[in-house]
Amino acid sequence: MERPLGVQNKLDPGDEVLVHFKICCPNIEEETSVYVIGSIPKLGQWKVQDGLKLSYAGESTWQADFVTSINVFPMKYKYCKCSKTGNLSLETGPNRELSIDSSKVQPKYIFLSDGMLREVPWRGAGVAIPMFSIRSEADLGVGEFLDLKLLVDWAVRSGFHLVQLLPINDTSVHGMWWDSYPYSSLSVFALHPLYLRVQALSENLPEDIKKEIQEAKEQLDGKDVDYETTMAAKLAIAKKIFEREKNLILSSSSFQKYFSENEEWLKPYAAFCFLRDFFEISDHSQWGRFSHYSREKLEKLVSKDCLHHDIILFHYYVQFHLHVQLSEAAEYARMKGVILKGDLPIGVDRNSVDTWVYPNLFRMNTSTGAPPDYFDKNGQNWGFPTYNWEEMSKDNYAWWRARLTQMGKYFTAYRIDHILGFFRIWELPDHTMTGLIGKFRPSIPLSQEELEREGIWDFDRLSCPYIRQELLQEKFGTSWTYIASNFLSECQKGRYEVKIIVPVDIF
Repeated sequence: MERPLGVQNKLDPGDEVLVHFKICCPNIEEETSVYVIGSIPKLGQWKVQDGLKLSYAGESTWQADFVTSINVFPMKYKYCKCSKTGNLSLETGPNRELSIDSSKVQPKYIFLSDGMLREVPWRGAGVAIPMFSIRSEADLGVGEFLDLKLLVDWAVRSGFHLVQLLPINDTSVHGMWWDSYPYSSLSVFALHPLYLRVQALSENLPEDIKKEIQEAKEQLDGKDVDYETTMAAKLAIAKKIFEREKNLILSSSSFQKYFSENEEWLKPYAAFCFLRDFFEISDHSQWGRFSHYSREKLEKLVSKDCLHHDIILFHYYVQFHLHVQLSEAAEYARMKGVILKGDLPIGVDRNSVDTWVYPNLFRMNTSTGAPPDYFDKNGQNWGFPTYNWEEMSKDNYAWWRARLTQMGKYFTAYRIDHILGFFRIWELPDHTMTGLIGKFRPSIPLSQEELEREGIWDFDRLSCPYIRQELLQEKFGTSWTYIASNFLSECQKGRYEVKIIVPVDIF
């Protein structure tokens, strides 16, 4: 066995042995060192200041070695962490022990790979809150990204270590208060303009805009958020500031850097927002020749030669400032030692940028939900298309990797809502109203043999629902014959099927 680098000449002939310590310590703060202390003088006799300081070897591993006499064995030792200010954290559990079998040939080298430094896992408390609820005197009608700095200060004073937010992506699908639901994303990359601090868009706001901001603040500073009015006020003010400073901002090196790093999603997002407003609907199937996305169409839509180019630039401008403001808040949280945790919804809105650009990644004729349970006897139908995992796998899940990378710019941790959906999802036909007639995807089917073994012989009953005459009489009384003749067809004697195409789950 080769000797460790740097120790080839440390040993003298006779009774000396080189001991090499190695420990894994992934949970360590800046300016903190790792020591090994123990029962012998060369390990400090349990005094940290006289112990053996380990060096960082990469990949959370620390190591050091020393030469000692055979006579010191057996010896006891432990690892510990010591901060620059002198705070000591000794590993838990019994002392580690190293001994030598005197009946065997005495070793010259002992290599100790001691696994993980034993310590109680770190635990911390936090607060979960919607972004729109983090109100301050500076906001305009709703919590804003820069308000996070105040919440971080409060968390530090209160002993909290984590701030968890609801989703913060743009949800502007309907152009009304329905969009206040944070789990129905228009884009999984774009941030919501609702959380923009308009007075931070410029250091040189004219008096008329300052007055408009103040009047809007006074109007919207209520107990509840007026979503529609707040969105309208912020976008109107932002457009006025944009008209004044667009050339300065859009030509800046910081914007150019942001654009080059984000144009892959930023261009489609801006084009989608323009088309949504032009056609007055987010359902891209209603956009005529723009219903089907292509790179060629996109480049024409965002071209500098288009009459609507300023509209495209405005969406770039808003997203850039949202990025700047959230980045400032996220960096502030890191500096204060507070974890900022984001929320990653399992679905995207059916009428979203992502389904327009990547329709092959979604099963657009389906809907996501949850089966009937104690919480809701009818189950749940969330309206989001399910994922086409087979198609996603062809490019090594590039869409997911890009989505997580984007979140990683701001968040240290993620909440995935819900993690079960990555393994199996309750999938419904897209025309259904409730969560009743779905099935898990993927799922393990039941064989005919298994069904027969359980005494089930009427297989059609499991897949082709019918209504018994007794049920019609119970529900409709003497009118049951009218219902049967006008809306149903008799498939077997006393059994009826729905004649017209309606969602089966309405019955």
